[in-house]
Amino acid sequence: MISVVIPCYNAAAFLERAVKSALKQSVSGMEIILVNNNSTDETADVIQDLVDKYGREANIIHADEPKKGACAARNKGLSLAGNDFIQFLDADDEILEGKLKRQLQLIESANADIVAGTYEFVAPNAIIKRRLKKPHQDVWKGLISTQLGITSANLWRKEALLKIDGWDESLSSSQEYDLLFRLLKRGNLLVRDYELSCFVYAEDNSVSRSGNVERTNRIVDNYVNLRLRIREYLMSKGLFKDAVVHCFNITLYLFLLSRKRFSPSYVKEKLSILKLNVPLSVKVKVNAKIAIHKILGR
Repeated sequence: MISVVIPCYNAAAFLERAVKSALKQSVSGMEIILVNNNSTDETADVIQDLVDKYGREANIIHADEPKKGACAARNKGLSLAGNDFIQFLDADDEILEGKLKRQLQLIESANADIVAGTYEFVAPNAIIKRRLKKPHQDVWKGLISTQLGITSANLWRKEALLKIDGWDESLSSSQEYDLLFRLLKRGNLLVRDYELSCFVYAEDNSVSRSGNVERTNRIVDNYVNLRLRIREYLMSKGLFKDAVVHCFNITLYLFLLSRKRFSPSYVKEKLSILKLNVPLSVKVKVNAKIAIHKILGR
């Protein structure tokens, strides 16, 4: 019933953990699709070892995707998937036992197309080492504020993904929320799973916290532009009101302030253009946190 698609880029050190977490799932007819995406380490050898080691107990498919980027690898896996539901699993993440069975029941009982899952963000070198993230009860506020799960926490109906041509391979960030937005615009139904479904591992120097100014600016553009598209859509439907407007302003303000130290002039320009209506109490609280981080050298 479920195809687990794992894009693999330089994943030799942790790929087996992801595969073993998929093998622990109690669902029948599962297949695991490993897509090597231009790895320069021993990922190809590890993939072959995993096929040899677990091939008898599971249907493991492996393929190469020459186009760069996780989205291209996910689309390759989607094109190879033989089952009705898709679990996209990042190679450095881990899904928890029972996740697929529980989410499959949720998606089938509601005749839904997406399950937004609960996950724990694990960052060993960060000040806050573990953060639990549950999906928001309001779909549009959840979409704006990045609270509708994450790639590895969610489950997707393959037919719905194919109708929107899968992942946008031009994006280097905000990919799953662009995917969610395009699905929700088509009227695809989303349900929520409030039980912890996966661990998402990230180092403090991950892409979303990159000190590279050019990369940071691309991340900012992708994040802001997606939310501007969401605002435009909600305004056209008469849904951009009150609490949603407040969520939009606060979310963008907090996001931009979190990137200010990496690209101060670019963030300042974005804040000037957007003219976000943010309460003074929020600004004071955020700036106090930023000052504390500076003192701590983070």
